[in-house]
Amino acid sequence: MQDQYENIISKADSLLIVVAHPDDLDVMAGGTIARARSQSIPVRALVCTNGAFGSRENDIPLEKLARMRLEEQRNAVRHLGMDTDELFILDNEDCTLRDTDHALIERIAFHMREFRPSHIITHDPITIFKKQRKQFHFINHRDHRAVGGAVVNAVMPMARDVSFFPEHRKKGLTGIDVKKILVHDSYDGEIFINIDDFIAQKIEALLSHSSQFDDMTVKRIMMMNDANAEKDTEETDYWERFRYYELER
Repeated sequence: MQDQYENIISKADSLLIVVAHPDDLDVMAGGTIARARSQSIPVRALVCTNGAFGSRENDIPLEKLARMRLEEQRNAVRHLGMDTDELFILDNEDCTLRDTDHALIERIAFHMREFRPSHIITHDPITIFKKQRKQFHFINHRDHRAVGGAVVNAVMPMARDVSFFPEHRKKGLTGIDVKKILVHDSYDGEIFINIDDFIAQKIEALLSHSSQFDDMTVKRIMMMNDANAEKDTEETDYWERFRYYELER
């Protein structure tokens, strides 16, 4: 695998990551974010649900879990070198998101117009069944697909064209034409970012989500990031993978 960090991420003026749930950004891009922050690249994160339904237990009140997950996510981004002032969590419920929801697209467009990112990381809006390594198969959560689709709809045309969301103009915001997008959750990754030097930060971020992950779950996540996981070696080789699109101007 060839490390594409210098060719893509290091050239970012700023990086906006838009995800569905608290913990998604740490799972899919925690190492990449930490590496970008080590170069002082500005990073903003928008989480589109409060995560209140994110439990397989029945005895945690929704309001309590939402508060827990907010605090967990704040702690997690600190481990990645982010300022918590650049973390925004919307108060939407799980499984209510739609990629055509104007309220959701408006929030994404607002953060695009205010933060002015050169690059966006988000979910793959198309992939339903995904595979990571031979032994890991998943269904891509409907909220992931919805958020990825809403980001695409914001990028073109609703954050770009100033006629959409005219209330933004009253706040001095103008349209933005983002051309570089990285998506996670694809069946196959197209580009790879090496995170060997930032793996400790990613693990600490993941462990911050104690309502979601125990030590074994974190180890399983890290196996999916380890290119040597299926090889007869004790050496590790950690990467995050994305599909990368550089749009025509």
